[in-house]
Amino acid sequence: MIETCEFQSIIYRFVDVDPEIGIDAEDLTNFLKDFNALIKEIAREASVQNRVKVRVRPFQKGSFITEFSIQWLPDLMSLLNSDPSSAFNNALGFVDALFLIFETVKYVRGKVSKYRVKENGNVEYGDESGRIEVPDEVHQLIQSEDIARCFSNVVKKPMAKFKGPVHSVEISSFKEDSEEPSATVSFSLDEKDILEVYVKEAEKETIEEERITEMHDLFLRPISGSYGGGTSGYIFQSGSGDEIKTYKKVRIEDEGFLASIRDGDIKLNSGDLLRVDMTLSDLVNLRTGRTRSTTCTINSVNEYRPIKKPGPQTYLPLGDNSSTAE
Repeated sequence: MIETCEFQSIIYRFVDVDPEIGIDAEDLTNFLKDFNALIKEIAREASVQNRVKVRVRPFQKGSFITEFSIQWLPDLMSLLNSDPSSAFNNALGFVDALFLIFETVKYVRGKVSKYRVKENGNVEYGDESGRIEVPDEVHQLIQSEDIARCFSNVVKKPMAKFKGPVHSVEISSFKEDSEEPSATVSFSLDEKDILEVYVKEAEKETIEEERITEMHDLFLRPISGSYGGGTSGYIFQSGSGDEIKTYKKVRIEDEGFLASIRDGDIKLNSGDLLRVDMTLSDLVNLRTGRTRSTTCTINSVNEYRPIKKPGPQTYLPLGDNSSTAE
């Protein structure tokens, strides 16, 4: 099965720009960087950063319209391991999720802290005056502080910061082979406060809960790090195949084991195996459910199995016939 590249177009229009004055070149350059940053941040949060690229198509003659092309790169491993119900399986799904963020932020006028989780797993934003429902994975993106800041730069900056006046912006998406937009969201200069509210709501002090996990007799393989006997900076892996898990910035607090490394008695190699007791500390965001690792500590090394290296081999000198049968 061969997966080909997909492309999905997004049209971003600066509305009511005076063609005689135009748009400052530096402003336009910064805008292109901001839009690229927004797409990249969404892709990173959705764990599809290796599959998304942003391209800018030729400007339409006589207009202030920027056409972005979201390129979805083929990735056979991601295709085989992906969840069919995920919003991020193709370029169309990615763009639809992007527009759902735009629509939700405008619908609730930036007040993204007002939501409830429904029985079907989706998240409903709004209040008695009106509600909008989004999948949980889009909800996670809406709640991201980094995405909120990138979003504000893309929507608010052209109206608030451009040297030439931009009174409103309009973002549209187009399905393949269609001349009519499938979705359009606009923001006017009067609505820039929505973006300020959104950023403040996303940046509200996050309620986090620490979660400690104790693991005993866990088998680890060293991958890289400061193997001179330092306490931290190590990378290890456990498991195999689809079950491989990577632990970064690992601290080793087993002083006896560290002393053996410093003395040269042990030299860690990528094929070595360690049986350890390890403690993981994570912070869980109680608003979004997202988890971020804070510390990873090897408390004791219970067993060290160095990789078996092939022993020396003896070769007969050329011309030596002593082993020839008589």
